[in-house]
Amino acid sequence: MAHEDTYLEIYVPFCGHASIAALADSDTIVPDPHAENHHIRQPSPQFDAVLRDAIDVMAQDLNL
Repeated sequence: MAHEDTYLEIYVPFCGHASIAALADSDTIVPDPHAENHHIRQPSPQFDAVLRDAIDVMAQDLNL
């Protein structure tokens, strides 16, 4: 098991708990105090579409 870098240090214990719970096949749920903030920061579907279009154009230009 490996842990990659995070930008929100206070979130590490919740990620660790989720990993250990999954490995232990535990159904214990710990409320995520950062869930709403994380959800708000996600790109909108419109932004995702713009990125997808840009990636498709670059892939086409590179014959991928």
